[in-house]
Amino acid sequence: MDDIRIVTSDFRDTDLADGSVDLVISDPVYQNTNDYADIARLAARVLVPGGNCVLQCGHEHLPDVLQATGEHLDYVWLLVALQNHGNGRLWNKKIFASYKPWVWFTTKGDKRKGRWIRDSSKDTYDKKHHVWGDGTQFMTRTIEQLTEPGDLVLDPCLGSGPTAEACLQTGRRCIGYELDPATADVARMRLATAQLPLFIPAPLQQMALAVSDG
Repeated sequence: MDDIRIVTSDFRDTDLADGSVDLVISDPVYQNTNDYADIARLAARVLVPGGNCVLQCGHEHLPDVLQATGEHLDYVWLLVALQNHGNGRLWNKKIFASYKPWVWFTTKGDKRKGRWIRDSSKDTYDKKHHVWGDGTQFMTRTIEQLTEPGDLVLDPCLGSGPTAEACLQTGRRCIGYELDPATADVARMRLATAQLPLFIPAPLQQMALAVSDG
């Protein structure tokens, strides 16, 4: 498999082998609870023992997402992406939301081997790739904490590609699925123009530069 692969397809049609993925991380459409259930079902199959699944969800949809995802995976924690670009407004509840919730689930086992992680991180604001797009700060922090260089990361709802860029920056392999061809092309262009870190360990240099259109 190529090191960074973007596939214009539904993630439900993936041919990934059982137990071949180290981390599933994604930002699905909040209202589509069925997508969360399908992602969790896929994650339960393709994740390695102790592999992790981290999904962003809307505050109001949190109970439904926890229930849908928990039917297939074990709940670990709620991770928090702190917004550094101002507070979102939940008009129907009159709440200024200063963070975005990410639910963290896992398969049986502990791939982290007792490593401590921090449950909150700043989240960057980046709309130049997509109107609903985010930056890579939270993604990068989470990927670094839950995987090792060379591990395979799966994003079933890639969008404009923040997960793929974060993997490129950290030397992880990545496969992302995006239904909309135009959005998938935006993600590919994002990778083609991404600025690599100043220092990349020699074993990861070729990996970081290998980008495929899938």
